Amino acid sequence: YSLTKAEKLKDTLGLESSSALQGFMVTQVHRLLTAKGKTVIAWDETHVSLEDYEPPKDVIMMWWRDWSQEVPWERVQDFPGPVILAPNSKMYMDLYQMEPHSASKYRVQEGTVGLWNTYSAAQLDTSRGALGVHGCLWSEHLERMEILEYQLFPRGAALAEVGWTARHRTDFAGFLQRWRVHAERLSEAGVSFYSGNFTGDPATLPPRPPEPEWDAVQEWDMLPEWPDEDG
Repeated sequence: YSLTKAEKLKDTLGLESSSALQGFMVTQVHRLLTAKGKTVIAWDETHVSLEDYEPPKDVIMMWWRDWSQEVPWERVQDFPGPVILAPNSKMYMDLYQMEPHSASKYRVQEGTVGLWNTYSAAQLDTSRGALGVHGCLWSEHLERMEILEYQLFPRGAALAEVGWTARHRTDFAGFLQRWRVHAERLSEAGVSFYSGNFTGDPATLPPRPPEPEWDAVQEWDMLPEWPDEDG
């Protein structure tokens, strides 16, 4: 927004900030799409991060920044408008799906979204009722189709079951049994998928070792000595 044309446009429109300019562009896109009978969906930044701007009421929020204090789950739960759930820690399938990451057949985006993490999205809901869930598999860094498939399954199957199953009927242990049948179908079709045992289920993870306590005295003793006045 520091380009000369953008600055001139802000002056022409009487806008005082770059956020207001971005909001203006969102409104223009909204106008064009709704004129064609389309529904507008925008990432959560559009709803909560743009100062001096509030999007039209019918713009659906796509929530993905579950790591941000700006838009935590507690805020999303009571969001007054329609929401699609795509939290980064559950729905981003371009990240590793196991630990350690060295167990992966391919090198992908850092971070871990295990199979249990994706399935646990079934427990999320808003006071108005979420419209649905959305899986993200950014593929610009995936060189071949088999890598994309490997990243997608079995998490894609978990996403589908979460999206199409009533929350009170979801069952991760039962899903794992159903996945075995689906995995056989994918194998016969020549589709690549992750077949390891790691799911990220807290009930099966080994306990993490305790964090070492910081010994202030020991750390201080390790500091280099200051030279004396003669040194």
